[in-house]
Amino acid sequence: MKEESSYTLKITTTEPETVQAPPSQLVWLAFDGAIADFLAHAGMGYSQADTYRPAFDIADFGLGKTSRSWLIQQIADRIEVMYRQTGLSENEIEFTLTKPGAGQVYSTVVFGGTLDSGLNGLAESVDRNNSDRTEMALVLTEEMARNYWLDLSDDLTVRREQVINMLANTGAHELGHTLGLEHAREVSVTEPNNLMNYFWGDETYLKLSEQEFEERTSFLEFADRHYDLFYGQIGFQNEIDILLRNIGSGTPMGK
Repeated sequence: MKEESSYTLKITTTEPETVQAPPSQLVWLAFDGAIADFLAHAGMGYSQADTYRPAFDIADFGLGKTSRSWLIQQIADRIEVMYRQTGLSENEIEFTLTKPGAGQVYSTVVFGGTLDSGLNGLAESVDRNNSDRTEMALVLTEEMARNYWLDLSDDLTVRREQVINMLANTGAHELGHTLGLEHAREVSVTEPNNLMNYFWGDETYLKLSEQEFEERTSFLEFADRHYDLFYGQIGFQNEIDILLRNIGSGTPMGK
């Protein structure tokens, strides 16, 4: 016969711990040239000479230099809108066209030049937790002008909108990688609006007026779509959730 035993259960409660908000993110949108040191790192395949990134040249797109400042501001404003739509406030992510001062912590998106690679843009890495808030990304504007020249409108008003759209979309996309976002494939979609999508036709790329980060609740949203490309994964990541987890108001801006 099994003997019965007694025991005492003691429960001790403690004060709840404060969960620290993730750090803020300052982003410099650089249109007047910068040094992209990461290109010279082992495995990148580029030389030290490639690290110098030239200024954005609006003439590459057949547009007059008098509209350069206006166009740059429009690109910056559109990128900011994309990130604000995720719910990130000015205390969490901020964009500047002026290079931050010494001692400030910031990421950089450089607009200008080419790497003769066929790429529209390039990010230093996919920083899954935004653990390095100083990473860089490139938007290869000269290369994009060559890639899409034949698709640009002869109407200069429409062309300006096309250029704003393509450079803002590409800048926000490459920045997304440095903040932790993977490619999110949308396939068998005529006009994908997922900002982290990787592939679409030239015509669609130019005529999209808006793209945005996507909130995904289920992989099944993509289960019935044909997937026959070898790169990338179907877009089941919840991009908005990742951004809100990786960026916050836990530090003063730029600190």
